[in-house]
Amino acid sequence: MACDLQTWLCRVREHVPIVDSLLLPSDTQQLEAGYYHTLREICQQPITWEATACTVVAKTPSLPRFFEDTLPNGPQAVEQFPVYAAQSTTKCSAS
Repeated sequence: MACDLQTWLCRVREHVPIVDSLLLPSDTQQLEAGYYHTLREICQQPITWEATACTVVAKTPSLPRFFEDTLPNGPQAVEQFPVYAAQSTTKCSAS
């Protein structure tokens, strides 16, 4: 779902009436009302998920050691980490 924020906001506006109503005022009015940045931060999250997933998959080889060193249950926590289950279904390649 690679697209820029403005394109994504246009898509969201079509399907989420409250977002459309919040985006109707000018950018200046949104800034003055105090929600300009928050609204965009919330709306942009889905367009970052794929990149985040690819980053996690790329870091998969180093995750067991990280979790063993940082989590109280060490190796048991690593075995339960969901990235291993998702690894085979992702379209990202570990690099």
